[in-house]
Amino acid sequence: MPKPSKFTSTVGIVAIIVLGMGLLTWQAPNWLSRFYRFWGERLEDEQPKQAVTAYQQALDLKPTAPAYWGLSQAQINQHNWSAALDAMTEALRLDPQIAPPDELSQQLVHLGDRLSLFNIAESISAYTLALEQQPAQPKVLVNLAQKYLAVDQPDAAITALKQAIKLAPNFAIAHFELGEAYFAQEDYDRSIPAYALAVDHEPRNSEFRLGHGKALAKAGRHPGAIAVYKKLLTLQPDNALAYEGLCLSYHARRRYQQAIQSCQRAVIIDDSLSTANFYLDEVPRAIATRQLPADLSTPSEIVPIATREDRLKRSIVKILVRRDKKFQVGTGWIIKRTDSTAWILTNRHVVIHPDLGEPERLEVELFSTPPPGQFRQRKPAEILHHTENDDWLDVAVLKVEDLPSDLQALNLADGETSLFQALTVIGHPKGQANWSVDTGPINAQNAQNIQLGLPLAQGSSGSPAFNEQNQVVGMINRVGFFCQQQALSDLSPICAIAQPSSAIKAQLAEWGIVL
Repeated sequence: MPKPSKFTSTVGIVAIIVLGMGLLTWQAPNWLSRFYRFWGERLEDEQPKQAVTAYQQALDLKPTAPAYWGLSQAQINQHNWSAALDAMTEALRLDPQIAPPDELSQQLVHLGDRLSLFNIAESISAYTLALEQQPAQPKVLVNLAQKYLAVDQPDAAITALKQAIKLAPNFAIAHFELGEAYFAQEDYDRSIPAYALAVDHEPRNSEFRLGHGKALAKAGRHPGAIAVYKKLLTLQPDNALAYEGLCLSYHARRRYQQAIQSCQRAVIIDDSLSTANFYLDEVPRAIATRQLPADLSTPSEIVPIATREDRLKRSIVKILVRRDKKFQVGTGWIIKRTDSTAWILTNRHVVIHPDLGEPERLEVELFSTPPPGQFRQRKPAEILHHTENDDWLDVAVLKVEDLPSDLQALNLADGETSLFQALTVIGHPKGQANWSVDTGPINAQNAQNIQLGLPLAQGSSGSPAFNEQNQVVGMINRVGFFCQQQALSDLSPICAIAQPSSAIKAQLAEWGIVL
């Protein structure tokens, strides 16, 4: 056999080297990816932030199911629930058997529980994936149904709940939530037996009995509702919601005295019950109007004017909107007065429904402190102007005639407000006294909004926000949301938004209302 030449040997060596380098280059991403994944696994428990970085570097080189799975575990350790769900979903897409089904389901349920606090859509995704791994989980099916109800999908909730009941026929909460789902569809004939089964399985559960009572009442079966509420009160004598429900069913049966007594008992136990409070405001007045229709107004001299707030309250009205046999409450205030005619400012959304338009009846109630047997004076109002539904400025102007002479217009503030300046708000928040006074600081502001650190409730819409000179700085138009751009750690976490008086004044000028 001939001996290879020196040239041939050299070519062979070069070929081997080139082939080796090619293989090394081709395999490098795999090797590096595995290295980063190995490094992520080592860091996962004690240094999850660095583990996340390692897994992401592995995925940049080569997306694999194990790397996505490891990333999901690191994100869970970081409490990054959304990112964890995204990574776990991708791991399952690449390898449906990335982990045992029971482990996968357990982790997905854990993610669903955490995500339900702030992202219901992702919570639904997590629970759905968990059920794909292990379908026979009645509790998870109920959790999924509750989230569907929270996003107004009762059909999907009903499907999940029927599956839960098929798996666990005696699971009381599943029957209760099925009653809630049918109730959301206004299918009271189906909701009633669902609530009843929940009560049968857990007779001492007050929430189940309240649901049963409200469904019977909505179906017009008030004797049955009264019996349910009375039974609950034998089990829990201080259940304010049972007294409130009893009050409304007695009213439907025209047993007004018993209704008033029940609502009175309800607010003694819990004075924040807005329905019972509203009933006690309206029904005695309506009864007195029928019995003595001559004149239920209260003279202005009854009003004390000893405090700054009381003087301001006379210029602030309670707005009552009646639509579809229901009352809604808001706040307004006098912006201009000429002789006996007054122009009252409020929010557009207080008086104009985006779909239904103007209300059937619109009244304003005037502040006073009437003695027993007398009631605050009310006047009919008409809508003169309002901004369009898609306008960021939420303003409407009402016209009211024949007001008492001492009711005067409030002054709008000139100039800018300062951050952390304290403002006073007077309005009618749901669950609190009428003409409630609250004070809170300005957290943030811009040309369109003033953010106040105040936990106001519905009914405060349209309320004026005053500075220390009794000038209106802005008008409340949004309430009860978590504050953004929190300025100080000791401020209220719940905020309200006021629209600035400068913007309101400019809009009034466009409508020809000169102050």
